[in-house]
Formats: sequence, structure tokens, C-alpha cells
Amino acid sequence: MFREDKATQLAAYLIKKAGGRLNYLTLLKMMYDADREMVLRWGTPILFDTWFSMKNDPVLSSTYGRIQSELAVQEFGVVEDADISEVHSNLEPSRNGYLWSDYIQLEDRYNLVLISDPGDSELSDAELAMAEIGFQDFRGLDYDAASKRAHRLFKEWKDPFPAGRQQITFSDLLEANDQNTPENLAEINSNWQLNELLGR
Repeated sequence: MFREDKATQLAAYLIKKAGGRLNYLTLLKMMYDADREMVLRWGTPILFDTWFSMKNDPVLSSTYGRIQSELAVQEFGVVEDADISEVHSNLEPSRNGYLWSDYIQLEDRYNLVLISDPGDSELSDAELAMAEIGFQDFRGLDYDAASKRAHRLFKEWKDPFPAGRQQITFSDLLEANDQNTPENLAEINSNWQLNELLGR
């Protein structure tokens, strides 16, 4: 189950470190970086999101869905509660509720800002350390430079053409980073299953 509480807190942490305003494409790279590093170093993701290779970079599916819902509201003028609920109904559910939009919103077409601080109570010291790695890897980079760095760092990314996207599995991540052992994969899958059993 997608940890929207952690995704919201991780995004807020990175936005604050960037000075309170951050391009959502850069944010997604930072968050994916943190999530994959947590898997490689600790055998468990932070977000329990689904990863996909898309045309330019890897994407956190449910996290990106939250941003897309905000884009729809801004671009198409969806303002009624019923309409917002319809947008959210297409997102992967979170048992923690739709927390993202309570704390983070688009300032314009590309930049996210905080409307309230969710804190970092759900993030461990190790997860915050991975967030710092993600921030340092992509801070201050424009779109082209960030994409080039992502392709260099994220060896598991593959161009999904002709499909629009292709899932990145834990096996893909481990294989691309020379860590693909049965023991490593079993640990990751065990932590994923535990998260599902806990319902959060």
C-alpha cells in the first residue's frame, strides 16, 4: 500500500531544503533517488510506490498521480469538491487518506510549494539520509542536466518505446546495480508484504 504520508513528508522535506519552491520534475527525481537508495542500502522502499520507466526518466507512479491531479485542477479549472473527488478516484488508494493536497500545491504549471508543513514524524533517520542524497544529486540542475544525471545514476531505467511506460521491478534495480541475489530480493519482497499486511 502506497505510503502517502511518507511521500507527503518526503516531498515537503525536499521542498523546504530547496527554499520553499521546487519544480515537480526535479522533485520526482529526488524522491525516486531516495526511494531506490533506500532499497539498495536497507532492503526496503520508503514510499511503497510503483516505479515506471517513462520516456525521459523513472517515475513514482502514485506520487506522480498526486501531482497530475493538481495539474488537472489548475489546467482545467476543476474546483468543485465532486470534481476533485473524481480526479482522485483514478489514483492508487492510500489507507492514510489523500494527504498530499492538504500540504502541497502547484504555484504555477511546474513549481510546487507548501501550504502547510506535515513535519517528518513518519520518516526514519535512514530515510531522511536517503532524502539528502536525492537532494544533493539533483539540486540546482535544469531539466536537461537533471535528465542526463538521472540516466547516468539510474542504470535500471530503460527507454520504454514504443510503449508509453514500462515497470521497473526490484529485480531490475538489483540487476542493474550488481546486487541481484535471491537473499536481497527476498528481503525486499518480505518488507513489501509486511507493509501490505499492516495496511499502510
